[in-house]
Amino acid sequence: MANTFEKVLQVISKKPEQRQDFEIQGLLPWLRKKSKLFSTLKTDYLKDIVRNCSVGKYRHDDVIIKQGEVGDCFYIILAGKISIYIINKDKEGSSGDGEERDAFASIGVRNKEGRLDRSKLGNFVTSLGSGFPFGEVALVSDDAVRTASIVAEEETDLLVVDRALYNRAVRDVLAAEFEEKQYFIKENELFSTWIPKYKKQLTMAMYKETFPYDALLVKQGDPVNNIYFILSGQVEIRCDIGLHQVQYPKLFKLLEDERDKLINEKRRKSTLPPQEISASTAVPVVYKKKDGNNPKLLKMCYSGKNESLGL
Repeated sequence: MANTFEKVLQVISKKPEQRQDFEIQGLLPWLRKKSKLFSTLKTDYLKDIVRNCSVGKYRHDDVIIKQGEVGDCFYIILAGKISIYIINKDKEGSSGDGEERDAFASIGVRNKEGRLDRSKLGNFVTSLGSGFPFGEVALVSDDAVRTASIVAEEETDLLVVDRALYNRAVRDVLAAEFEEKQYFIKENELFSTWIPKYKKQLTMAMYKETFPYDALLVKQGDPVNNIYFILSGQVEIRCDIGLHQVQYPKLFKLLEDERDKLINEKRRKSTLPPQEISASTAVPVVYKKKDGNNPKLLKMCYSGKNESLGL
């Protein structure tokens, strides 16, 4: 796989007229597997992209796109990771779209030492990794203004598609995908009170994924990084009771205190020996299987279309 990646960089680093047909053909399977966008493109369109695209190489903290600038290309991440930032607050005194665009574009984002000051980029929206496209919003809008800033989080290699290549190869696919996300947000009651600029921000952060049967979406105890909205299919919600003591130590301490109170109260009112009282009234903290090793995994319920996970 690493060799194929190096071949991709080698080929798209050449001038378009120097890229041979056999080289391009050999890269198509890897690119289709790498990017969902490429997996849906007709072969002729994908060949056109590989023949005429360019490569972009960025280091950690490099600003790839700056909000307010005019955009003339979009990108697909071949390797690495990027983060998206948006300035939500309008510039005071801004009287028009052009003035607001210039105000955003003129904002300095580095300190005196030349280090990136992310606070000047606005609010963090999301991060994207290998295979994801970004920067297409400017190409589907009339003014072509960048609506967000994009920063490289590590050494990042990008496949760059200019406007002309975008228009003839991928415009219809990306525009349809963008409209589908807009429609989903518009019809979902959860976002009915959101103002337009936040809905647009969500559209940029949202992407569709397909998971195979028995795939793990969310693992109990892990940090919450995504919210999932189920478009089709069904997911099973399972709960590992054995983890609750670690996840909710304060609550378990309250339960233990309450348990001790109940035991003491029972002890005062009963003539049974203390050990029998404890055994009969104690509230178990951790439930385990008969072998005493693995916590019991409870199957709680199923979630389906129009439901969400991770909220």
